[in-house]
Amino acid sequence: MSRFISKNNLDEFEFHDAYITNICIKDKSLYWKVGDLNVTTSNSRNHNDTDMCIDEAEIIFEDYEIKTMTLLGHSSYEPGATEPSEVVENRLYTTKEIDAEMKQSIGDCYFYFNYLIYHKQIGKGEAQFLYSDNYGKCLEIVMQFSNVTIKWDDYVGKAWYVDFHKNN
Repeated sequence: MSRFISKNNLDEFEFHDAYITNICIKDKSLYWKVGDLNVTTSNSRNHNDTDMCIDEAEIIFEDYEIKTMTLLGHSSYEPGATEPSEVVENRLYTTKEIDAEMKQSIGDCYFYFNYLIYHKQIGKGEAQFLYSDNYGKCLEIVMQFSNVTIKWDDYVGKAWYVDFHKNN
């Protein structure tokens, strides 16, 4: 059993530079194991006077549905060039492609290592995540869910950005 549990409070966490290490789908719920997730001082489970880092957390999205998945475009430049050598446009995945990506990647459970770059609560039960994998693929996912629970056992120290912002 986890020492700390937070329900339906995604905005009380800072996802920048957190990473997903494992994803499972079970009983209509999506489970993420996440490292280096930060808990803000607005979260009632954080009794510290600063944002704190969690070594490992479990995030459970109940009755989840991925509404959109977009592969984000990019431009590549050769050293010294002013014009891009490659331009890739944004591409919205179809529902079929989303299902295929999830089934191919996940199966029942699998090890994953994606950096969560951004998170935004869109409304009650809906959130947007931006993440990139080790191969340069950057995806924007909009997900709906009935509930989200974040569980963790302890803090490992201050959030990475606390002292970073003080020194810059």
